[in-house]
Amino acid sequence: MLQLLATVLCGGLAGAFVSIGIGRYYRKKDEKIQLLLGLMKNRKNKPPSAELAYILNSIDIVFVNKTKIVSAYHDYRDYLLSMQKNDMERNSGFIKLVTEISKELNFKISKEDIDKCIGLEELS
Repeated sequence: MLQLLATVLCGGLAGAFVSIGIGRYYRKKDEKIQLLLGLMKNRKNKPPSAELAYILNSIDIVFVNKTKIVSAYHDYRDYLLSMQKNDMERNSGFIKLVTEISKELNFKISKEDIDKCIGLEELS
């Protein structure tokens, strides 16, 4: 009887921990997707909006162990803070950042696709 009780309790606890772990994984992935969508939504803002600043400042926290993404973010942030007005350099940094984030999320977005989106803003 005691063995049955222990088995039921352990099974229930294991199921709860698995459920919590899966929920945490999907919440983190959703947060990363929302960050990427926010970057794409605010890509045309010159100067950068408060929403874009919030999104950019979140990258260090959301992608804490992803050195390529954090490095791309720091390069892009340094450019934005440098007061330079070179759109080619700005677009290059943005493309690198979005490409690294999309790789992390296993999205099939190429640099050329992102470049096309940025190029369209200059036509409008």
